[in-house]
Amino acid sequence: MTATLNRAVADHLRRMAARLADEDANPFRVQAYRHAADTIGSLPDDLRAVIAAGGEAALRALPGIGPSLAARILDLVRHEPELGPHDEPPLAVLLEVDEDYRRRAATGALPRVAPRRHNPSGAAWLPVLHTQRGPWHFTALFSNTTHAHDLHRTADWVVLHYQRAGGVSGQCTVVTVEGRRVVRGDVGPS
Repeated sequence: MTATLNRAVADHLRRMAARLADEDANPFRVQAYRHAADTIGSLPDDLRAVIAAGGEAALRALPGIGPSLAARILDLVRHEPELGPHDEPPLAVLLEVDEDYRRRAATGALPRVAPRRHNPSGAAWLPVLHTQRGPWHFTALFSNTTHAHDLHRTADWVVLHYQRAGGVSGQCTVVTVEGRRVVRGDVGPS
């Protein structure tokens, strides 16, 4: 049980680091998540025992874990079901939403918003899709990160934000790699 929970939290923190890196977040923040994942993954004690012994302060005492990461880890442990892959949309559903978004964006069938970043003219150019698939609500839009702009992928990389009733939420990015659509970030069962 110890290894399972610690590994699940460490894996979640690594996914968060990857997501933040994809979004061009502050590199120090990305590294903080990676360092926290390494710390949690190498703990000899179960996180529940660490928290029971000293709460959030005990987490902050671990190497590389500050107040905000300690609060995030505490929240993850309290809501363990959110850690598992069963709490992410299936891969097939993610790819279905990606395909639907790209098709509808290409035909001009979606409303457009004016993103704040990388939009000096303030034009409403970014198509947005809100859709429901089973228990999951999705918001899909092309990536508007600096990295996507630098690589001219703003009409290829699709960011999918998802949420299920009960508060489980996440995000992934669907990209083209060697002619195939690939999901990066949280991926549920296939």
